[in-house]
Amino acid sequence: MLPHQSWQPATFQLQLGFEFTPALPLPHPSTFYPTVKFTHSGWVEEYASAIARQYLAELLPNLASLQQSQPKIEALVKDAKTAGDRWNTDLTLTSRNFLQQNLQLDVLALRLLWCFSHSAYDVMQFMSGITVNLLQPGCTWQTGTLRLWIGLTVKTPDLDWHLDLMTGESPEVHSTAVELNSIVRSPQVAWLHQPMLLESLDARVRQHIAQATPELMLLIQGVEVDLLATDDQWQPGVMQLTISFEFIADITKWQGRDQREG
Repeated sequence: MLPHQSWQPATFQLQLGFEFTPALPLPHPSTFYPTVKFTHSGWVEEYASAIARQYLAELLPNLASLQQSQPKIEALVKDAKTAGDRWNTDLTLTSRNFLQQNLQLDVLALRLLWCFSHSAYDVMQFMSGITVNLLQPGCTWQTGTLRLWIGLTVKTPDLDWHLDLMTGESPEVHSTAVELNSIVRSPQVAWLHQPMLLESLDARVRQHIAQATPELMLLIQGVEVDLLATDDQWQPGVMQLTISFEFIADITKWQGRDQREG
């Protein structure tokens, strides 16, 4: 079952193989994740309202046709009661609406990653990465993996903190973002068989996020927060989500063999 779709028959296959990944430096023992709290009560209310509106629009389809026809009062009341019951007990909704509490930034990042992965199938697919042919300005066509990059940034007068939600790493600068005037095509995605401007692909992904999880768009716009770091002093700051695309080019399969034979 894909996000926001019904159950579909499919084939499941497990593949085994070997992959080599260079070792990353071990985390420093003193690694500390600051705690964040959302101080703008109006913004927090707007965040919760965005979830509620999207949820009710899916659960109460009759509301969208009030002007076209007279709805059945009994059915509408029943749907409203079901919505009220699920609003208080649905774990999915609880997982999306969590900003009333103080959170360490690593915990917040995991929850945001969960929200993105449950937003829409296209979003989930690009988070995992797809095989593409990419034409970047000043380059020839390249084959590789195109991945949706999601970053979290918090800035205060004394701190500039970055986190890659997909890897959990804290890069200072996201230097691998692909320019939006690049051209992409993919044999893996039906609607990308023909070349498409990456700017159009970016707009499509953002539209899907806005439709399925509109509250995330509020974080992409940025929000005021307070941050508690190691000095036990809350500092005012700004938090913002950033989404873009990164490209990992394929390494020629026979490169290693050619070097050994040479």
